[in-house]
Amino acid sequence: MKRTLLSLVVLSTMFASSAVLAAEEGTAYFGIKAGYGHLETDSHRRADNITPDDKDFVTGGAYVGYNITSFLGVEAGYDYLGSYSYKLNNKSYDKNLHGAEFAALIGIPFNKTDDVFFKLGGLLSTVNDDLHDSSATKLAPLVGIGTRVALTDLLGLRLEYQYAHKVADIEDYGYAPDLHNVNLGLEFRFGGAEEAPTPKAEPAPTPKIVERSVTLDSTALFNFGKASLTEQAKLSLKGVATEVSGYNLKDMSVVVEGHTDRIGSASSNQKLSDKRSQAVASELVAQGINSSSIKAVGYGETKPVTGNKCDSLKGQKLVNCLAPDRRVEIKVSGVQEVTE
Repeated sequence: MKRTLLSLVVLSTMFASSAVLAAEEGTAYFGIKAGYGHLETDSHRRADNITPDDKDFVTGGAYVGYNITSFLGVEAGYDYLGSYSYKLNNKSYDKNLHGAEFAALIGIPFNKTDDVFFKLGGLLSTVNDDLHDSSATKLAPLVGIGTRVALTDLLGLRLEYQYAHKVADIEDYGYAPDLHNVNLGLEFRFGGAEEAPTPKAEPAPTPKIVERSVTLDSTALFNFGKASLTEQAKLSLKGVATEVSGYNLKDMSVVVEGHTDRIGSASSNQKLSDKRSQAVASELVAQGINSSSIKAVGYGETKPVTGNKCDSLKGQKLVNCLAPDRRVEIKVSGVQEVTE
């Protein structure tokens, strides 16, 4: 019998490694339980001519409790603890045992949800003798150990072992047995602070891809057929550099494209567009643009914007008509951080 009880106590402590319905400050609970009980005594705790029978029986009960803190609670309940018997002059007499228990529970939490509890209190036991229509009550010290296993947030299983010392007096019923009781309960919890809602995570701002383009008339930057910037052109490019720097872009890329009209040979126009784009890029670097982020490229006469509207013109009228083709385009791209 003692070996069986020891195995059940070990089993109760093993439950602590699983999900546990730990005590929560300010919560109350109600439970029902059923289990196995055993009464035993020794020769020093019995009257003469009394032969006690160690008795095993089914037990049951109900209890209520309140968690003062996460590690300290109080509890009260009623237990039916079965029946036991003894022999007097070879005649058996049966007794019924029940009682009210009250105790403090001390919890040892492993984390936010796990604990094992120890119980310390008293059992106000009552022994009924139906044969003689009598009863007697005794306050017996009560200790126990147990754990609570969560099924849901409000419902759990509880396994515990209890021991009560001398639940009856020798003077009343011939001997003073000890009680061993292992029970399994279903526990309902209520009250306590409501769980705060989990704050909804705000999505991180999505970086914005920025693309900007500035078109400058070559007439405002260069003399006709030349690749050297005028002083006025340098002032204009200073403003462009300030604007580009103000974008505050990550991974910025600046492409300077040089374009010419179709007057002259294609090779000459290509060389002129290369030199003009490089001149503008160099001036932007001088004005503070990072040289590693800037690139110059010339397209010569290959990307006109005037189409065929100037085909019937000649001389100065043709030169004037083709002016939009003579241009420098500054294309800026990068990632702009978005702040909320």
